[in-house]
Amino acid sequence: MFWWIAAGKPVICEIMPAPHPLALPPLDGETAELGWRLRERAPAPIVALDPVSLLLWRTELVDYGLPFAIRCLATWWRLKDEGDPIATNEAVAAAVARAVARAARIKRTLNESATMYGTDPHIA
Repeated sequence: MFWWIAAGKPVICEIMPAPHPLALPPLDGETAELGWRLRERAPAPIVALDPVSLLLWRTELVDYGLPFAIRCLATWWRLKDEGDPIATNEAVAAAVARAVARAARIKRTLNESATMYGTDPHIA
């Protein structure tokens, strides 16, 4: 469970499958099924995804899993009206995913993000 204290009372934020909100269960052992489901069997979104959201969903889900992909979508949806109208969808998705990774203390370089999204690292 992921929680914090607000106004002197515990507030539940999320119930996660691992001790760290973005840690995925391993793909072997007794948690293999859960790890696999969080990477490859997540239910499809029930809302239409814009091009950046679709890139984030498809790219992050398999390697980083459902919790990370959802955080990327939430970040993009908060920022999308403030984005650079000239940047490509791939560059925007790479920048959002890298920012979410950085906030979660996941080591991901600019070049890694750019490569994942097929964009120039100087733009992402």
